[in-house]
Amino acid sequence: MAREAKKMLQGALTEDVELPLAPMIDVIFQLLIFFMFALKFTGEEGRLYAKLPTNRGLGYEGTPPITLQEVRIKLLWVQKGNWSKRMLPEDYEQAKKNPSTRSWWVQNGMTVLKIRDDFLMRGGMNSPEAKPDWKALEARIRKGIQNFKPTKSYPTLPVIIEGYQLVPFQHVVSALNVCVKAGVKDITFAAPEIPF
Repeated sequence: MAREAKKMLQGALTEDVELPLAPMIDVIFQLLIFFMFALKFTGEEGRLYAKLPTNRGLGYEGTPPITLQEVRIKLLWVQKGNWSKRMLPEDYEQAKKNPSTRSWWVQNGMTVLKIRDDFLMRGGMNSPEAKPDWKALEARIRKGIQNFKPTKSYPTLPVIIEGYQLVPFQHVVSALNVCVKAGVKDITFAAPEIPF
């Protein structure tokens, strides 16, 4: 009898136990469907509302209207401590071909904020520690809005932002944020204008 009990115990221990997978798969699919229906995407985050101008660009027939009241914000890339040494178009071409030239400009360059003939910088002229003065830019734009005389083509003050090559995109976005904060509605991004 002891032998029979021992054999039964060994048989029970060696018997493979199988888990029923069908109910587990059903539960996983139900949870997957539940989370798919419960998930909500937020599409508003990071959206930049922009309207392409209809009176400028390739699709416009005729000469676009010109306003002398526009504010052109230039974000230049210059050598630290020597703002007269700016990156010229031929320097861009050389930097594209030669990685060491590009890395030199990246390490020894800085962003300079300019409107017309005025440099809007904190930290002193030609200082290597100088930074764009965003508060001065906002004050300049607000003054431009106050002095702006609306026309049929330009009911609000037009602002053009020029970001030169190697200028960090963060500075372009900062200029855009200042314009929006000041209440500008007509903002255009343009290719850099020559001359400096």
